[in-house]
Amino acid sequence: MKDMKKILAIAFAAMMSLGTMAQTAQQVLDKTAAVIGNKKGATANFKMSSPKFGSASGSITIKGNKFTMPDGNVEVKAIFEKDAPSTPTEFTVVFDGNGGTPSVGSMTTTNQKLTSLPSASRSGSYSFDGWYTEKSGGTKITTDTVFSANTTVYAHWVYIGGGGSSGYSYYTIKATAGAGGSISPSGNVSVREGRDQTFTITPDKGYAVANVKIDGKSIGAVKSYTFENVRRTHTIEVIFVKGTASASTGDSSNLPLWSALLLASTITLAGAVHYKRKRAR
Repeated sequence: MKDMKKILAIAFAAMMSLGTMAQTAQQVLDKTAAVIGNKKGATANFKMSSPKFGSASGSITIKGNKFTMPDGNVEVKAIFEKDAPSTPTEFTVVFDGNGGTPSVGSMTTTNQKLTSLPSASRSGSYSFDGWYTEKSGGTKITTDTVFSANTTVYAHWVYIGGGGSSGYSYYTIKATAGAGGSISPSGNVSVREGRDQTFTITPDKGYAVANVKIDGKSIGAVKSYTFENVRRTHTIEVIFVKGTASASTGDSSNLPLWSALLLASTITLAGAVHYKRKRAR
C-alpha cells in the first residue's frame, strides 16, 4: 500500500508537470475521462522517478470506469475547497451628526475615496468643523482619505457662543474626555478674546474623575474648570477611572521629594520627643 501511494504521488506530479508544459489541466482531464469511458479499457506501462518520492515502475489497467493495479486496491478521493469571498473594493461611509444633522446619511467610495463630503447643520451657536474619525479628537476626513473598510465618521462642531460681532479675535479650546464620562461643552470650542469659558465634567455611573489636564499639565480630579480671560488656544483633557477615585494633587513628579521630606520630619519629631523625655529623667 505504501508503494501504491508513492506511485500515485509521482504519477500525479508527472501529470501536472506535463499538463503545464504541453496541455491544459482541462485537456488532461478530458483525455482521462475518455480512456476510462472506453469499454475496451487501456493499459499503460510506466517508469518514473522523483527526488522527493524516489523511483517506481509498473503498469496500470483501466477498464469499465475502474482501474486496478497488480499489488493492491487504490482509493481515490477528490477534495474541494470553497473559494474565499472576494474582498470588496468599495466601502460605505456613514455620517454621524454628533449632535447635528448631516445632509447625507451615507456615501459609497470610488476607488476607496469619497469624491465629495456632505455638509451638516446644528441648532444653537455652533459652526461645522468637518468630519473626523472619532467623536472627539481623531483625524479629519478629506477627499484624499483612503478607506479600507465600511466606516462611520463624525461631525465636529466649534462652539461660537452668542456673540459673533466682527472685530474680535476668537481662540479655540479643544475639550476631550476619555471613556467613562463626558465634558461640556466638548470638541473645539471657540471663545472670544478676553472672555471666560467654563467646562463641566460629568462621570458616568460607576466611574469617577481620575485626573484633568490643562494644556498637558495635570491639575487633579476636579469637576469643572474655567479658563479666564482667554487670549490663546488651550486644551482640556479629562481621564476617568472605574469606581471612586482618590483625591489627586495633579502633578506627581515631586512625589519622591515630598515623601522624603515627610519621612525626615517624622524622624526629627521623634528625636525631639525622645530628647525631652531623656532630659526629664
